[in-house]
Amino acid sequence: MTSENDEILCWVSILSDVVNVLFGSIFIPLTIFKFYESHNKSVRIKKSIGYITIGFFSISTIVPLAWILFRAESCNFGPFQSLPELNKSLTATLLIAVLVTHKILFNIYMLLRLYFTFKNTVHTITIKEVSCYGLAFLIEILCQLIYDFNEVYGYHSYLEWAIYVYMLIDIILSISLISLFFNKLYNMVLRNKETGDLSATYGGAGSEWLDYGMEQNTRQVVIIRTMVRQALLCSVAILSRLLVDILILFDEVFYHPVWNINFLFIVRKVLSVGAIMLQILCIYLSYHFAESLYNSCCSCCHKKCQKNAEKCANKKYERDLNKQVSMNYFRL
Repeated sequence: MTSENDEILCWVSILSDVVNVLFGSIFIPLTIFKFYESHNKSVRIKKSIGYITIGFFSISTIVPLAWILFRAESCNFGPFQSLPELNKSLTATLLIAVLVTHKILFNIYMLLRLYFTFKNTVHTITIKEVSCYGLAFLIEILCQLIYDFNEVYGYHSYLEWAIYVYMLIDIILSISLISLFFNKLYNMVLRNKETGDLSATYGGAGSEWLDYGMEQNTRQVVIIRTMVRQALLCSVAILSRLLVDILILFDEVFYHPVWNINFLFIVRKVLSVGAIMLQILCIYLSYHFAESLYNSCCSCCHKKCQKNAEKCANKKYERDLNKQVSMNYFRL
């Protein structure tokens, strides 16, 4: 006998995933069309990051479908009773595979975006940074698989540690990525202040606009604006995932039913769906063809982010300049 609370949880989960499917289904053809349009206008888009984008949008649409299939297997009421019964372990395994693929594509996109944003600059991402990140991420994926398959095929209490390890690593990697973006942005703004020339060898994100006879000052504005934009959008996408990670960890450690319903599960599900949709939107806004939409949605945050980066860089520049002046004075 299914309780009313179980029905509420089931419907909240399925309806949230349906919204996610519809959202992804809009952005997949829209992005493909925009890529095709950009190609016809001879605007360069890196193929690797373009393929990863389409792959991520596609898997972000498959994730809620896998959740719907898995959840429908657990719902023994209403229209779900008439559905053909499938092997629940098989649907759970499919869900695990889809979720892991989603996480892998998300992290690959972030690394590619970090690389292309600061490509051909002195602050481009290094092999050492990628290697350390990749090793930690591999350990995270292994721990996640251990935990998920333990939940599906036989609960062993001695494997409970896996969720804490992979959640902790995911949180550390998320914070590290955000730090890398803003640290490199800060250093590039500082370099622009010191030398006044970033565009000579720049070939990163936004460089597709640098071949149309722009003056030097305009090129500088485009480069800095692009770096701020990518750092801001990627940070928002990563933070959405970080919030869900923290909520999942809290849910696993402190389970408390509220009003006879697992209220935290409902919040967790809604935020998880919202995080995926926000990630799709942030990735879409990172491309040049979404410039007007980005200006409408993010202009206020962009200005504050750029202002703070320039403010920190100016302080650093003035400190270094004063130190240099003092040293020259005493040498005299």
